[in-house]
Amino acid sequence: MKFFDKIFKFLDSKKNMKVLRTVGWILSFISIIFIINEFNKNQINLTNVKLSTIFTSLLLMSTSYIYFGFAWSKFFKKNLGLGTKNSFFYWSYSNLGKYVPGFVGIPILRISQDNKIKSKDLFLGIIEEQITPILILIPTSILILNLNLIDNLILYFGLLVIFFVFVFGFLYEKFNLFSGNKSYMHSRIELILGFIFQLLSIYIACLQLGISDPEIISIYYTLSSSIALLIIGSPAGIGVREIILLQITNNLASSESILVILIALRVIYFLTDVLYGVVGMFFSFYKDRNN
Repeated sequence: MKFFDKIFKFLDSKKNMKVLRTVGWILSFISIIFIINEFNKNQINLTNVKLSTIFTSLLLMSTSYIYFGFAWSKFFKKNLGLGTKNSFFYWSYSNLGKYVPGFVGIPILRISQDNKIKSKDLFLGIIEEQITPILILIPTSILILNLNLIDNLILYFGLLVIFFVFVFGFLYEKFNLFSGNKSYMHSRIELILGFIFQLLSIYIACLQLGISDPEIISIYYTLSSSIALLIIGSPAGIGVREIILLQITNNLASSESILVILIALRVIYFLTDVLYGVVGMFFSFYKDRNN
């Protein structure tokens, strides 16, 4: 039995999924309460967050989404023959599904767009799409922090991302983890550029908000976001990402400054998701009307 067949068997169990969703909800709830308490304790002031900061980071984050969207489009075209334009806009629309609890929003929105898509093939792609940042960004972030490669952050980050994308792409193909399907990680150029622009967006936000050691905080944020993806059931990782970053940066910066960057980046991610989601939604409605 292939590795992912075991995952599907596990996820086919309603009992297992119910437990995962419940755990995700509980963690999100606890995290949100903790963050609210931190807000009250530190009396957070958001007047320093300028629109120019949001706009610059939003532009960079939107660019990263273009590359991630095309990575998904290439994956679908190679495996299911779906047109690149259609799959890109379906991917864009499905970003709104991140905010539905229980890891059901994204697959539902993607399946609903094309009745030719087999649910197993779709879930195979979504699972790989979700685990790719975990496999790439966690080891990259840990190596940068432990080898003190902060001074040339973008260069070393890019080189390590390239290394891990090629390594895991090779391993996926060698061990045939996807039962004959082309791997999502074969979209190497798109993934590498997507991760780099994502980091740039985070770094620019930290820099313009006057966060001390913006390079280190950027990497810790990337690490926190990747770890938060492991929590199934938490809508868009709300609360989980934030509490992880607050804990691991406890000795690096004040809780107030970390909370400010967390809010700013949460807004940037949300606006990017909404932007792409609305564009994809209009494309879907337009396509339905013309059919």
